[in-house]
Amino acid sequence: MTHCWRQTRPPMRSMLGDRTMFLTHRDNRRLFAILLAASLVSSCQAAPTATPTGVGPHPTPSPVPDPSALVLAWEGARPDWINRYIADGAMPNLAAFADRGVQAEHLQPEDPAFSLTGFGAMSTGKRAAGSGLPSALSQLSGGVQSGQDSQTEPVWRTAMRSGLRTATVFWPTATLEDPQQFADLMVVTASSDIPSAQHTLVLTDIVDWQGGPTSYSPPREAQLTLTSSTDGIASVFRVVALDSQDDAQAAYDVLLVDDDHDLANGYAEIRLNQWASMTVSPRLHSGVSCCFTASTGPTVTLYSSQAVYSQARPQELLQSVNRDFGIPPPPPDAQALHAGWISAEQYVEMALLRQRWMDDVTLFVYRTYAPELLLTNRTLLADYAGVFLLVDGRQDGYGPEKAETYAAHLKDAHTILDEGLRALLTQVGLISSSVFVVSPNGYAAVHTAVNVNTILAGAKLLTTSGGGKSTVIDVSKSRAWAAAHQGMAHIYISLEGREKTGIVAAADYAGVQEQILSTLVAASDETGQPVFSRVLRREQLETLHLDSPDAGDVVAQANPGYTLVGVLGMKESLNPAPSYAGEGFVATLPEMHGVFFAAGGRLATGKSISPVSILDLAPTLCQALGIQPLSGLEGSAIEGIWN
Repeated sequence: MTHCWRQTRPPMRSMLGDRTMFLTHRDNRRLFAILLAASLVSSCQAAPTATPTGVGPHPTPSPVPDPSALVLAWEGARPDWINRYIADGAMPNLAAFADRGVQAEHLQPEDPAFSLTGFGAMSTGKRAAGSGLPSALSQLSGGVQSGQDSQTEPVWRTAMRSGLRTATVFWPTATLEDPQQFADLMVVTASSDIPSAQHTLVLTDIVDWQGGPTSYSPPREAQLTLTSSTDGIASVFRVVALDSQDDAQAAYDVLLVDDDHDLANGYAEIRLNQWASMTVSPRLHSGVSCCFTASTGPTVTLYSSQAVYSQARPQELLQSVNRDFGIPPPPPDAQALHAGWISAEQYVEMALLRQRWMDDVTLFVYRTYAPELLLTNRTLLADYAGVFLLVDGRQDGYGPEKAETYAAHLKDAHTILDEGLRALLTQVGLISSSVFVVSPNGYAAVHTAVNVNTILAGAKLLTTSGGGKSTVIDVSKSRAWAAAHQGMAHIYISLEGREKTGIVAAADYAGVQEQILSTLVAASDETGQPVFSRVLRREQLETLHLDSPDAGDVVAQANPGYTLVGVLGMKESLNPAPSYAGEGFVATLPEMHGVFFAAGGRLATGKSISPVSILDLAPTLCQALGIQPLSGLEGSAIEGIWN
């Protein structure tokens, strides 16, 4: 049966009933201390003593709560944005939070300033190349991060070894793929192989229509088919179009979407320009979000998102999330926006539905299981920056009115995050809990896409065959190729003995490497502006702590305003950027700086401090929890922030 999308708030659960299922060593110590205190009080009551005149009885002191810590990451947040919206009153809750605690000038990311590598650094206190966690570097190079350092572990594993209960909720580097990285409680979302699509459905007359909602024009129907990218047809739905307006005009503005041709047992109702969620796999509890985007009379148009589902551990938590919160809303679809399948307003609605769902699930985990350490992330600013950071006249489609509208969207995103912070703080006791609001890095505006493989092809270093989406590298003739992502590109030389299809002899390696360097250094736009900020040989990567086996033979970083792509077969090396924002630029660029706020527990009040390193978060969390960090970390606990 198909279900409509709805926002629900879970009922409060018995704290005792849930917590007894997750007793830790610290819980046992607490229980023993309570029982011991009770026995001591009982033994002392048999012989009361006189109270001196003028002095009341001493009250039994309440047990001091054990310290806890919570990390709320706002992916993509920049200090200049945050300070601006605090100053103009758009973020009153963060302003009060900063007054209550500590604010750093900024959080300094490591190079390259990618969110995923940043989350690895925040989680472990080590740089990405040695963190043993998924990184943008390994994904960018197409390789697998080799040799996890046995001395490295994420901070939640350190806390678990100390007897604390931990939770990672939508934390990017906490996956359910490696048991050695598990937290006690985990929630993530995943996507299946049903991609997003636009469907224009031709309506036909209904022969057997009986019952159902009122329609002021004859109901009509069509078939909606969702297709898997690997297995063909995944789901088929019946769509019934209705006219809900008694205005003597045939205008179909309501769709009933049903998966079994039996409306009596339930269906999803979607009104024009509204959303609904439909189940694709009851077993996986996966589904898609659909938006009814257009109605012409003969046809109706729907957008369907990629199929998504929740993953969690333990199984009890997964069952609760599926039952109480339903199918997760998908990430906002920038490609659908650019293709014209959805409007900017519908993109915003996608982002907000997901944000609210994630907020509700996070609060549920915190209230129900009371973890001593919880880490959670929100992507709203990153999602908005990519489509709304319209601040440069060189950006495709720039115009003052449009820029003003998009700036309002970005401001709204900060207000929404601020409201989410308020909701969280209503559940967290800052007397014993230390709360950290951070971002691994910011996003910078981009206007031009630089196709690195087109540059290599122009230098006769790369040859392709085929055409369009079927274009491939001709490995028998190519001496180098690039893997590029936003601010960074890795260029690999086809070296004999290292690559299966290598054609460059070892004696020629240095010459090919030098040709790549000189080609990229010379690359510029139509005004003569260089498009790369730095181009490095593989042997120079140690200076950036990027000396990984997966790194390229040459590594290049883009200048601000340029984003790097590696699409094969493109004729032009410079094109309008596919998004309005990017990351991965030189980490000292102000737009790449992250944010750091902290309050509660033993943290100082109303204190401003100098910039902090992204590597310092994990050891600082250990200090907040009163536990010993793992030895050998590259970061250290931040000094001068504690009472």
